[in-house]
Amino acid sequence: MWLNLGTADGLDARDSAAALEALGAPAGKLQRTDLRPTYAYLFVAEEEAPAFESLTGKTHGTKTLKLERARRR
Repeated sequence: MWLNLGTADGLDARDSAAALEALGAPAGKLQRTDLRPTYAYLFVAEEEAPAFESLTGKTHGTKTLKLERARRR
């Protein structure tokens, strides 16, 4: 999954799961996070993707979240 938050927004690998779970993501379902400065890739099981997509529109700090399935290049 693609997330519009990254290290420039104060996320780090340790805190990203906790931040998403606090917003309603399923606990313990985030397998891995690949953080970049302005976005992140979240690795979750296919069946968990809708639960993560439902976080779109919630806020983290002053930024509105956007989560979507990552596109293949």
